[in-house]
Parts: sequence; C-alpha cells; structure tokens
Amino acid sequence: MKKLFVLISICIISLSCNSNVEIDMETEFNKTDLPSAVMGKISKDGTMKFYSFGNEKWDNDTKKADENTIFNIASMTKAITSVAILQLVEKEKISLDSPVSDYIPEINQLKTLTNDSFEVSLQPITIRNLLTHTSGIGYWFTNQAIANDIQNDIEDDFWPKDDVIKDGEYDWKFGTQPRQVFEANQRWLYGRNLDIASRVIEKISGQSLESYFIENIFNPLGMHSTRFNLTEELFERKASRGYRDSSTGKIIENLDWRLPEFSENPNGGGGLKSSAKDYGTFLLCLLNKGILNNSRILSEDSVELLMEKQLDNFNIQWDSVSSAAASDSNLQMSFLDNNDNHSLAWALETNPNEKIRPQNTGYWAGIFNSYYTFDPENELAIVYFSQFLPFNDETSFTLYKKFEEKVYNEIK
Repeated sequence: MKKLFVLISICIISLSCNSNVEIDMETEFNKTDLPSAVMGKISKDGTMKFYSFGNEKWDNDTKKADENTIFNIASMTKAITSVAILQLVEKEKISLDSPVSDYIPEINQLKTLTNDSFEVSLQPITIRNLLTHTSGIGYWFTNQAIANDIQNDIEDDFWPKDDVIKDGEYDWKFGTQPRQVFEANQRWLYGRNLDIASRVIEKISGQSLESYFIENIFNPLGMHSTRFNLTEELFERKASRGYRDSSTGKIIENLDWRLPEFSENPNGGGGLKSSAKDYGTFLLCLLNKGILNNSRILSEDSVELLMEKQLDNFNIQWDSVSSAAASDSNLQMSFLDNNDNHSLAWALETNPNEKIRPQNTGYWAGIFNSYYTFDPENELAIVYFSQFLPFNDETSFTLYKKFEEKVYNEIK
C-alpha cells in the first residue's frame, strides 16, 4: 500500500509538472518560418525581460534584432492617442460625451453608406464613440460596404487608392476619407475613429500630433525611439518589413519599404514607429497608474477609466470582409474574438473560454503582426513584434500566444 501511495504521488507530481512545462522561446521561434521576432515581459517594478530572434535587416546577419530595433507599430498607436485624449479631458478642454462636431464641425459632412448610397446621419458622434469604435465608422478591411466603395491600389493590393477630395469637402488627410456605415451607438466596428480623434487633439492643442505626443508623452517617459518621422539614426535601426506571398506561402521582404518615409499629416490610428523597449515603457507607465520616473502623464482616475468596459449592449464583432490586408486562413488560432469587450484604449478579455489571460486583461495589435497584453491584475504587460502582412498570420500569432503562455506559466 505504501509503495502504491508513493507511485500515485510520483504520477501526480509528474502530471503537474508536465502541465506547466517550461517553454523555450528560441525553440519555439526555430519551429517557425518567421525571419525575426522581438518579444518582452514588462513588470510593474520596472523589470523588462526581452527575447529577440533573427536579424534586424532580414538579409544581413551582422545586426541581430533586439529590444531597440524599431518596428512600424501601426494600430498600437491607438492606445497612445487615447491617452492623449484623456489628457485633454483632464484639462477640461474636451469632454468624452461631447459631440465631435463641437470641435470639428466638418464631421457633420459625414453621411451613412447604406445599400450603395449615402444618407444623412442623425445620431451625433461623440469623443467616446471614437475611442470605443462605436461611431459606425470602419476601415476598408473591416467592412465590406466600405471595401466595395473604395478602390484598391493596383500597385499595392494591401492598401486602397487615395480618395479624390471634392470641392467643399473637408479633407481629413487620411488618404481615404472616413466612411460611416451605421449610426453611432448601434454596435462596435473597428475603423478610422482614432484618426479622427487625432484631428481633435491637433485642433484643441494647436500642435501637430507628433509635437503633442513628443511633448506630453514621449519625452516625459524617455521614449526617444518612438516617432512618426524617424531621424536618420533611428531609421538605421528599423526592421525589415514584408509580406507572406499568397501563392508560395513564403515571407518576402518588400525592399521599397526600406526607403525613408515622411508623413506631413500623421494619424492617431496608426503610423508610429517604436521599439519593444519604448512601447514597454509606455505600458509600464500605465501599470504604475500613469506615472513613471516622477513624470505623470495621466491621473490614477484616468488610468482606471481607461480600463473600464465601455460596451453595454454588445461585444466586439468582426465583420467578414474579403481583404488582402488580413488573413482569413487562421481559423484555429485567431486574434479576432467576438466574445470580448472594449475599453477607451483597447479590447478587454471577457471570453469565458479564455485559458491564459485573466478576465478584463487589455490587449490589441498592429496590422504588421505585432501584439501586446496589458494585465494590471498580475502587474505585467507583454509586447510582441514581427513585421509583415497580412495581419492575423497564424504562425506569428501562435508564437505570440506561446510567449503569453510562457509568461503566465512562470507566475503560477
């Protein structure tokens, strides 16, 4: 009987250990065909641990990618724009529930695209609608009606052609004008909302978006590698960017994207370039309730507000759209989750079947297959960067989730 008890104990211990096997990220990366990836765990006490694989420039092994390598962070820009909006709310220069038309009257030119025609919108769009993606404004890759109304660029299938601005039409400087497909507050739809919010920031502050970000967020936090327009020194640290060829399945660098870029009219919905260390610093500040190294960028109350659920009558809902910008081949492991909620800055995990993240953990991504997790309950954040299209790539997302699993295994 004693021998049987010992045997059972050994089995239980063995099963327990096997369910929490240490995950080696180098082994996991080597199982993939990814040219490079950088990921890191950020703890509230300021500790940052990074894992980097592959080359900064994919065809040059003299410089390995690391936490200072600069990536196009795309929609990871949105959380920074949300913080900037809340800064203006704190200063009582704007209100979350005021109509956007109070600050930019030209938004009243927007009409709702319905059945291939446009109708006058009756419900005002508020600042809160913009931050929560409940305005009815979408992207070409998140709504089929918008995709049908614009034209893809024949030289670049991932992006649409710029709209021709008509006489008397307000130019939002987005390339494609915003399109609304239903009245505000009807449901959630991911779209150009934070781009519009950035025009509010510029109008109220009297500064360009980049200048405002530098003065009020980047410089106070020491985020000197985060910019819309990179200096020559920063540009040298920029990672290769490419795409997964739909016919061969191989990831190929687009060498044209190595050319310097300059944006006269950057948008708050995307466009920032940053490093894993810099973006980790931004999330670290929020883990510490808006203060870092004696620099406060947001009050504790505003950070708490930033994390609150905003969707009462519906959850996130992703439309089915035919687009080269987002992969639909990732059916088993997908970023797109219709069971989650949304805060003023990012999605909130509310899927009862989620196995790794705690409920109400924040998360979002960038279209070039970068991701982050924000978990104040466990006082940690996760950043993950790769850089290629289309979005929702199964291999890259699976590696991010494997890293997330590793992080949570280590704190159990």
